[in-house]
Amino acid sequence: MKIFKAVLPALCLAGCVAASPNAPPGPDAADPLMLAFSSRIETLEDRSRANDQTALIALSIVKAEGLRGVAVDPAGAAGLRRRGLAAGAPTQITQYIPGINGAPGRTNLIILPGHGFSSASLSRIDHCVTALKARSADTAAFFPDFALYDDDKALAAHEAAQAQAAETCGGAERYGTLSLLWDRGRPWGGRALPDCKEPRDRRCKALSDKIARLNARDPAAEAHAAVARGDARLGAFNSIGPMPQGWSQPGVDCKRWTREMVGKWHVNQDVVLPGDREHTSASVAFIAAYNRAVVTDPAFPWSDVCAETLVAPLDHYPGPVRRWTEAARSGDPARLAEVPAGQDINAPDALGLTALDWAMRRRDEPMAMALLDAGADPTRFDPDTPSPLALALSQKRVALARRLIDRGARMTGDPGVCDYGGPWGGGPDRSKNNGCSWAGMMIQAGAFDLLDAQAAAGGLDPVPPREIYIDTLPGARDPVVSIDPINELQSAFVAAVAAGDATVIDRLLPHVGHDLDNAEAPWSVFEPLITGGHEDLALRYARGRGADAARSEAEAVVWRAAAQGAQLQALLFLADYGAELNLLPADRLSGCAAAARVGDMEALLACVSEAGAIRTRLHAAIRAGDLAAVRSIVDAASDLNERAKVSQLSVAVRSGTAPMVQAILGRGARPIDVYPSRRTARYEGAFKARADAVLTAGATRPEDADGTSLVLVAARRGDAAMLRHLAEAGARNLVGALQTAGNLGNPPPGLPDDLFLRDRSIDNENLPNRAVDRDFRAFTLLAGETARAYGPQNLETAFAGAVYSGYNDAAEALIAAGFDLSRARNPARIWSNWSTLGTPCKPSTGRILIRERLSAVYPADDFTHWPPLHAVAVGCADARSTELLVREGGMAVNQIDVDGQTPLDRARRYRRPPTVAVLERLGGLGASQAAPADHAARQARLATEEDLDLVQGENDPDAPAPAAGGAH
Repeated sequence: MKIFKAVLPALCLAGCVAASPNAPPGPDAADPLMLAFSSRIETLEDRSRANDQTALIALSIVKAEGLRGVAVDPAGAAGLRRRGLAAGAPTQITQYIPGINGAPGRTNLIILPGHGFSSASLSRIDHCVTALKARSADTAAFFPDFALYDDDKALAAHEAAQAQAAETCGGAERYGTLSLLWDRGRPWGGRALPDCKEPRDRRCKALSDKIARLNARDPAAEAHAAVARGDARLGAFNSIGPMPQGWSQPGVDCKRWTREMVGKWHVNQDVVLPGDREHTSASVAFIAAYNRAVVTDPAFPWSDVCAETLVAPLDHYPGPVRRWTEAARSGDPARLAEVPAGQDINAPDALGLTALDWAMRRRDEPMAMALLDAGADPTRFDPDTPSPLALALSQKRVALARRLIDRGARMTGDPGVCDYGGPWGGGPDRSKNNGCSWAGMMIQAGAFDLLDAQAAAGGLDPVPPREIYIDTLPGARDPVVSIDPINELQSAFVAAVAAGDATVIDRLLPHVGHDLDNAEAPWSVFEPLITGGHEDLALRYARGRGADAARSEAEAVVWRAAAQGAQLQALLFLADYGAELNLLPADRLSGCAAAARVGDMEALLACVSEAGAIRTRLHAAIRAGDLAAVRSIVDAASDLNERAKVSQLSVAVRSGTAPMVQAILGRGARPIDVYPSRRTARYEGAFKARADAVLTAGATRPEDADGTSLVLVAARRGDAAMLRHLAEAGARNLVGALQTAGNLGNPPPGLPDDLFLRDRSIDNENLPNRAVDRDFRAFTLLAGETARAYGPQNLETAFAGAVYSGYNDAAEALIAAGFDLSRARNPARIWSNWSTLGTPCKPSTGRILIRERLSAVYPADDFTHWPPLHAVAVGCADARSTELLVREGGMAVNQIDVDGQTPLDRARRYRRPPTVAVLERLGGLGASQAAPADHAARQARLATEEDLDLVQGENDPDAPAPAAGGAH
């Protein structure tokens, strides 16, 4: 019986370290094995000449094993080893002691103990080297796959051997790190070939041939030849399955690199078949050897940017200055004078950075200042990287930040200085000032004058939401996480209050709680001040921005009056019970403000009681359908622009009529969805019991605060006029409500578990054509209103969601609302949503797309935007959809995609036998048969433009091998 063992530690070594070259721990200066990989060869040689024992032993290992491209030199290695042992051997000293009173003198032998590495310690290093050499021959140790063992006994033996090797090398972590470094650094060649057990496994045999050709090539010679002809591009590895990773450069670390500067690619795809493991192991090792040779070539122009893994790049650019970016990388402002005339100081280099970008990345303030004096424009930078101003503030270089602002830099958008952790990250800790927002950086830098200026300009916005994308196969990129805005002002203020830092408190108090679209923002500052016993601060805050914690501007007037009179108890009372004061007429509200200013609690209780009674009458009139009474109360109210509470608008939408909603909107109510929180200022005064009775008597019903969107409530009530009033008043969530109403973009109920099986065609036409648990009338109302408010073409996102879910009825309703599918902005997204693996992919849905003339022609790329027929051939579970596109859609069965593949090529590659059969019946051919001349020309071009030996899969195994000297 075969036993499969998931090699998780090895997987992490092959994946995690490859994807993040900085993952290995820093080298230990007294560890010769780590030093062998972490120091430049010339540095090892210099230290060896100085008789440094660790360097002698490290260099002896490098030469004995031919590591890192150094030629194997057994004699030189042996000599270095002898010197290393001698440097650690005991020292013998002969001491002469003269005689006394004419007696003869005598000698005394003194032996000083050796230092450093003894023969025994060197023997332990030798045992570790033996273990590393054995592991480097085990392909399974370096590729995220699973290992195969004959039985439990074999598995146990393997695990015991690995445990012993780890112990020999000083622990599992050190052993794992050294194993990866050893595999990437050992002499090139001899990579294991796969065991192609199936006689007709063309793919496995093609991969075996690729590995054999790689073994016969010399990556170092190819690299040096490339650099000599001016090609300094590196090779890269990317895994899109089974463990997706970002791309990286094996064998080297780069402070900055771009896809455009990648000349060799190996992509581990989302299939694990015979030969994949061995081919990926060989490909990544080949790229590592190639990259190592490129970055160590004397003519490599980026030696201050890239170096071998664990070897730090040079601290400055040492070469000739031909452009401003090279001068900036030199670190010497005097070299700016060497830039030839006519060069654009703001022009980006091959890595996409300007001279000022490089100065900021190097934290080189004198160079940045010199560049600004020379005319550098701080608004010219790569938008995918932090701006110079963001870097200056994050580095707490306030003087430089001021200079950048003087030259036009502005604080807009996401500063981009924080790592949000990728698609699965949760973002920075919002309880702290992480310095991710402009405000947070200014606070950390102590740049309060800049903070004041930015606030005066209206620019203290939270970090905007960020959508993070991952690639899906075969279609669109889907947002998987959206990080909420982070208000670091508040966290910094709370920390200052806790620390009693009066200076920071004074500087931040005018700015905290500034997000007026979020009524909880000022409250989240006010409440901690009260509960923390900071009464004076609470009063100061309420005199200004803190009054925005009130639930309407009318109530805020009364808050400010209490604060101005230093009436803390009145302020607490209002915070707990003043939510309905805005319903009072204006003259009555003025009297309440006067009472608050002098702390007349009895009068304030009367104000609250009167406002509560008005609320009770208003709600009764709404539910009774008494429009005249509603209008009378609404017209008399001081203010209906309410926040952080169950609004009168919310009650009218849920229980009233369209004219009532219109009347309330006409008095300034905003059609925003408010989710009231349970909050209290903890008033404990004499009137608490009586005020509680007032609050309870007219309490809002739970159904008026169920958290459902107002426009969705109106739609579910079937009230088109009410929905129209909300939309015309500026309701901002129509599209979201539409998608919620239709449950769009979610898999339909009943989706079969076997949808991902590739050996059969699955009929999903019996799945529902609409969300069965939703009111479809509400969906159609929202579709019509969304089309009217935003234009029918703005229904495209919802339509794409309907296609993904296989909800034909929803798609038809959106078309009926005016959406013109022939004018879709992103037809590729819609085709992909229909055909992606894991969706219903009903032929009936595809028939709608064909009928409505959805364009099948759109800009292609090499991965996500395949033509429709190719995408269906790969991802669709129902093979009939392939036939539909050909017979009814008129799509060419032998269309060639951007990679030179036909739909049949794609279906074969992704192991879709039912689709292969349909395509062959329809006359489908492979590219080599459908367009032999074009196919041959493409293969000839690929032989010089791509390194076909690194391409996973058979991919034309008969194509010519890469040209001598290496193809890119």
